[in-house]
Amino acid sequence: MMGLAVLFSAFFTLGGIAVSYVPGIPAGATIILLAGAVYLLVVAVSYVHRMRNFTS
Repeated sequence: MMGLAVLFSAFFTLGGIAVSYVPGIPAGATIILLAGAVYLLVVAVSYVHRMRNFTS
């Protein structure tokens, strides 16, 4: 679990820096937005998956 957390953190950090580099926006905010977007995506997919299994 700790290793997975490190991988996710590295992905969010490098991804946020890469996305913020060209437009010149703050990297910190971009990292947080990227992590938040992935979190919301995982919550939505989890909800849909639960609802499909609940109705079957």
